[in-house]
Amino acid sequence: MAPLTCLSVTTDHISSETVTNRTVENVARLIFPVKGIGDIKIEGTNYRLKKGRILHVGPDFPIQNMAVRDTKLEYVVIYFQLFDGHVKFPLYNSHFVIQVGEHMKWMNMVQQLVEMSHKGSHLSLIQSKALFLNI
Repeated sequence: MAPLTCLSVTTDHISSETVTNRTVENVARLIFPVKGIGDIKIEGTNYRLKKGRILHVGPDFPIQNMAVRDTKLEYVVIYFQLFDGHVKFPLYNSHFVIQVGEHMKWMNMVQQLVEMSHKGSHLSLIQSKALFLNI
């Protein structure tokens, strides 16, 4: 029952180079791997990102992304915010992997969210919110 809001959805990829970036203050992300395998390092903890895993990264964490063995990692990032409740929900301010079954079901919902986020209509905004909450 947390007051969550989806802010944006992006697609990206990394190859063998390291990419370092930082989350925006008070904005968390869910990272869904689409294709390939990559490592993400957050505060000294390494996470292997691959199909069947979703990475939650809380606000304001420095991260390093690396593709594994000269591969390319394609992924989707959902940026979201928790309003007036991050103290009540301490997991929001942490980082962890969520192991999921039915990877294709998750990816279908994520792909729909990506498509809806690019339409810009009022109906797509409502559909995007519903998809985000289902995810």
